Amino acid sequence: RSGGYLYAASSLAEGGMINVFRILDDGRLVEMPNLRIDSRMSIGLRGVRALHVGDAVLLAASFLDKSVTAFNRNISSGQLTYLDHTVNGERLIHRFPELEAESQNQSSSWWFQGDFPSKIGGKAPWSSSVTAIEHGYVHGRLFFVVAAGEQAQASAVVYEWRDDNFWTVQDFPQESDVSDVEMLYQEDLDGVGWYFLVMGSLNGDSNVYRYNPRHNKYFLFNQLPTELPDGTRVPPDCADVDECDSSIPFTMPGLTEAIPPWGDARPVPSVRRLKSFVIQDLLYLAVAYWWPVTD
Repeated sequence: RSGGYLYAASSLAEGGMINVFRILDDGRLVEMPNLRIDSRMSIGLRGVRALHVGDAVLLAASFLDKSVTAFNRNISSGQLTYLDHTVNGERLIHRFPELEAESQNQSSSWWFQGDFPSKIGGKAPWSSSVTAIEHGYVHGRLFFVVAAGEQAQASAVVYEWRDDNFWTVQDFPQESDVSDVEMLYQEDLDGVGWYFLVMGSLNGDSNVYRYNPRHNKYFLFNQLPTELPDGTRVPPDCADVDECDSSIPFTMPGLTEAIPPWGDARPVPSVRRLKSFVIQDLLYLAVAYWWPVTD
């Protein structure tokens, strides 16, 4: 109900319909057949189930078309005019536009003509190989980081969202099997703020990059340490320096379940997830590893 009009959704009538009623001063409802919209007249209304009525826009959600449809709403007359709709799955990451062109309100025509927006990363099958995404502001610019598996052209790519388009900032061909990414911000002792990008890898080596605004790119800063806070090495590296015995279980401080013996094998702990957090103004990074010799 809004502005003297009541809008009702029916998922059965004509396959999907929005009825408009005028609310009279005495509370009676008068249907306005000339304002009625059904699935034969507008895209995305088959099986319409829910409506959200705003001052100037009405949104309709349907379960058959699996879409959300936007209508412009005339406050005075109650009339609805189709604006646009998006279908479930239409705006997948591999269909984001890569062309450097102005944004156009053509998603409906793209969908029905089969001419989807161009894919991020060229023709790489991002949808089946993306492992992680992250976004954040770097010097006031909105960056969008995509990590992908071996099927993609690059294991990690940084895009900037600007002027309604994704613009490639940098890729990382040296990275492989990136499992997760995390964006960090930290000030040094001189009060200078730095932006970091951490890339966790299934191969064990996880790198930290620092952004240089002068060159508009990230440069390798260091690798994530594989030691405990007190400097103790963890398996399998600890066996190389005689700090542990690979033939017996290794108990990690703070954990109740020991790592089983790995013998002469050379297992590679792989990073699965990264998560940063702040406690009392100190920045921490939690890293979840998977140990391949356990179940």
